[in-house]
Amino acid sequence: MEDKRAHASAKERSFYTYLHCKPNGAPFYVGKGCRSTGGERSHKFSGRNKHHQNIVAKHGKNNIKIYVFQCNSEQQAKVDEIQKLHN
Repeated sequence: MEDKRAHASAKERSFYTYLHCKPNGAPFYVGKGCRSTGGERSHKFSGRNKHHQNIVAKHGKNNIKIYVFQCNSEQQAKVDEIQKLHN
């Protein structure tokens, strides 16, 4: 089976960074994603690390705030992700 992402051109891909925040607005997770495959990782809670799972279990999925920031390129998304990690 072929990876559909490998065949998507740069024009078809839309890069973004995202934050998962506790109900009080405090960020606890920063991620980077690409919309070329139709799914949005920013809104999925499975496959996350134990720290993420514990916070979601404590507050409930519906109480986690998700903020998505569009980026012009994959490079910008990488830089944006690093900046958000250090702020």
